[in-house]
Amino acid sequence: AGVEQASGAHSGYGQGVAGYARRFGAALGDGTSSRFFSTYAFPSLLHQDPRYFRKGEGSGRSRVGYSMSRGFVTRSDSGKTQPNWSNLAGKFTGAGLSNLYYPPEDRGASLTLSRVAISLSYQMLGNLAIEFWPEIHRKIGGGKKKENPQTPKTE
Repeated sequence: AGVEQASGAHSGYGQGVAGYARRFGAALGDGTSSRFFSTYAFPSLLHQDPRYFRKGEGSGRSRVGYSMSRGFVTRSDSGKTQPNWSNLAGKFTGAGLSNLYYPPEDRGASLTLSRVAISLSYQMLGNLAIEFWPEIHRKIGGGKKKENPQTPKTE
């Protein structure tokens, strides 16, 4: 909301505290509705699992490809791989709903598609972070497991 305020995005909201509050509310609405439809409503209806499961092994290239594909491919409740219709439908529904509260000049099909693309891009980045975080953490932490000082040592 602050970046949008500074750049003058969504000029229909105006400036000042009221404009910032409208931008903040719109951003909150975007994220909340997209997550609700993508991780609850459509997965329940379509019997798909919305969670990301790490691959955790294989080449870096195969793991990157796997993590990026999860926005488009998922597991069904039975464990079979299938197109991730619930994620895509959720993102489109959330982006479509945003046309109700964005200023008139910031509505329309092309802007809805751009919101979906941005949401999918953020999801891919999040999946990459989840996939490679254990390796990043080991590199940063030096690969040593820290002892919990409250755990008594056994002899």
